[in-house]
Amino acid sequence: MEDASEHSSQMEEQEELDISNPSVVDKYKVAANITNQALKMLIDACVVGASIRELCTRGDQFIEAEAAKVYNKPIPQEEGEPIAILKGVAFPTCISVNNCVGHFSPVEPETDQQLRDGDVVKIDLGTHIDGFIATGAHTIVLGECTGRKADVILAAYKAADCIMKMLKPGVKNYDLSLAIAKIAAAYHVNPVEAVLSHQMKQFIIDGNKTIMNRPTIEHHSEMCEIAENEVYCLDVCMSTGEGRPRELDHRPNIFKRALDQQYNLKMKTARTVFSEINQRFPSLPFNLRSLQARVPRMGIQEMLGHGMLHVFPVLFERDGEFVAQFKMTCLVMPNATHKITSTALTLPATITSQYQIADPEILKSLASSTKKKKKNKAKKAAAKEEDEEEDK
Repeated sequence: MEDASEHSSQMEEQEELDISNPSVVDKYKVAANITNQALKMLIDACVVGASIRELCTRGDQFIEAEAAKVYNKPIPQEEGEPIAILKGVAFPTCISVNNCVGHFSPVEPETDQQLRDGDVVKIDLGTHIDGFIATGAHTIVLGECTGRKADVILAAYKAADCIMKMLKPGVKNYDLSLAIAKIAAAYHVNPVEAVLSHQMKQFIIDGNKTIMNRPTIEHHSEMCEIAENEVYCLDVCMSTGEGRPRELDHRPNIFKRALDQQYNLKMKTARTVFSEINQRFPSLPFNLRSLQARVPRMGIQEMLGHGMLHVFPVLFERDGEFVAQFKMTCLVMPNATHKITSTALTLPATITSQYQIADPEILKSLASSTKKKKKNKAKKAAAKEEDEEEDK
């Protein structure tokens, strides 16, 4: 396999690519198509009795297999051999049930769970082509969806749809957070703390511009504006509980390299694992199951002790509560905002709530288009002529 760290280093020396480049848009769309197929495949496979461990493995394997079919022509270099395009899983498949907020992707058989009738199931995953990332998440219910399950799912779905339609140049990130809060209040649920929507760039899944699902004193973002040619992963998570997730006794399996931390590892196992991470996952999240090292968890522990990895902990609401999540990747183009993942995933018409959204601004946003309004040429000409007459 090609050396991913070398590929990443050469990429950094090049001019930053964004969606003003048509070839970049094409790569985002190819990645999004694989993500959408994977989500649909897993939704169909989520049945009573299904193993979450097997479903997560199947999701990652599907993404890798589909990514292997595209962009197989190496990138020419001014010096040296052409470099193969990196592609595959951008965020490992997670299937989190009921009060589990996210990042549940079991590795060991003893930590596996089987899906049960009535479960609220959240499927979360992502694909990248040449570092251009398309993530998506969807929530389903195995069986009848009524009561508080329906409330929380509708709230999360409507909020995700609303901020997607609001995602336009000039809009401030806190306006989007406020819309999420208003919709949560309408359905008598709470946005989950510490959940972020991120700007994404090539090989960067968590860019500096962020949108808080629920701003608090402990968790808040710097004020920023959405701009043209930016890409965002919009991630909305709602809970019937307090919306304050906590870690329990589940060991995390998803990690990401902390690029700003260096340390000379002492254990041979840790050096072996670190070498593989640098080669195969230099900047994007990975699951322990994806590593080929014989005992990766031993090596991971030393790296964690020296801050060389970021952890994606398995988080939970209180027992008896339900959490819903919807995630989509959006391209903020000059003429419109394009939702490229979760595009065909809608809610069944049978899901209804006793609550409704009454806020006129939110209703206006939900009814709006993602396309940029075109100025009426006739009105524009008339206004110009009127201004000229006033100047006389």
